[in-house]
Amino acid sequence: MSPALAARLAQTPADAGIPVLVTLRAQVDGAEYAGRRAALVTALRRTAARTQPDVLAQVDGPVRRFWIVNGFALRATPAEVGVLAADPEVATIELDRPVRVAEARTANVLRPFPDAGEGGWGLRAAGVRRAWQRFGVTGRDVRV
Repeated sequence: MSPALAARLAQTPADAGIPVLVTLRAQVDGAEYAGRRAALVTALRRTAARTQPDVLAQVDGPVRRFWIVNGFALRATPAEVGVLAADPEVATIELDRPVRVAEARTANVLRPFPDAGEGGWGLRAAGVRRAWQRFGVTGRDVRV
């Protein structure tokens, strides 16, 4: 259990729900499926379908299930968090908090990341066009 979640549990009434992210121990090793995307997706989905139901049976309320990383999100009471933490199939339980997008520094000016739009903003931010002009390199006929 994460320290942030433990601190939140100490302040939460017994009947209140806490937003948590639960990750299960059973995870698929993607390296075993190198170059076989469809097989990897199948393995990820099967692992989640096989391992999540028994753990989910211990909690009430709506749950958002994930299969890319075998886990789920829910609002759990402190008692439910305790039950999940004691389950040997559970690897981690963390407080589900909003995540802020980092800011980018461009030309010594702090700005939020721009919308990707057509994708050219990254070229501008890295000064690629100046490098092309200076070194006469364009990348024409190069595929990555």
